[in-house]
Amino acid sequence: MSGINKLTDRQIKNLKPGARRIKIGDGDKLWLFVSPSGIKVWRMLWKEGNTQKQFTIGPYPTISLKEAR
Repeated sequence: MSGINKLTDRQIKNLKPGARRIKIGDGDKLWLFVSPSGIKVWRMLWKEGNTQKQFTIGPYPTISLKEAR
């Protein structure tokens, strides 16, 4: 599948927060959210019918890229 495991640890470490929350996909359902304060959190996002579902995995770097995958 193309687009799976797009992020690298180096890219994540170099991410700078913006004025708004940033959402970066790693592929499939795994996303990294970066808040304006610089906090990085892993989340799984998916749809069930017409409802968007989300599960928070935990903060980066406490939860590594490898663990989140």
